[in-house]
Amino acid sequence: SKYLKLSKKDQKESDRNISLAGSSFERVQSFIYLGAYLSLKNVIHDEIAYRKMVANKAYFSLSNLFKSKLISRACKLALYKTIVRPVLCYNAETWTLSATDENNLRVFERKILRRIFGPVKDEDN
Repeated sequence: SKYLKLSKKDQKESDRNISLAGSSFERVQSFIYLGAYLSLKNVIHDEIAYRKMVANKAYFSLSNLFKSKLISRACKLALYKTIVRPVLCYNAETWTLSATDENNLRVFERKILRRIFGPVKDEDN
């Protein structure tokens, strides 16, 4: 098992393991707890990067459906809104976003939507 010590004080203690009743607990710098990314630095950028990585995995697990020409765009958009976006936004109500963080999330969403809808065809193309 693992443990993470969160404290406002500087972490000057050496990384050490704890043994209790024959069980050993390893001290770690970051931890995934109930799908949320916790770290000693406690910055939201790490959480957002983790959520984007997990959402990307969710998208690529469904990539055969998103690339299929047999499925309508409306159905693909519904899949995105019900599977990929909730994975990205999980635990988002606890985030305090900066303008940079909001922009990063928008860029990620546009990237996924461009993959789903494909290239835009103009009269010039």
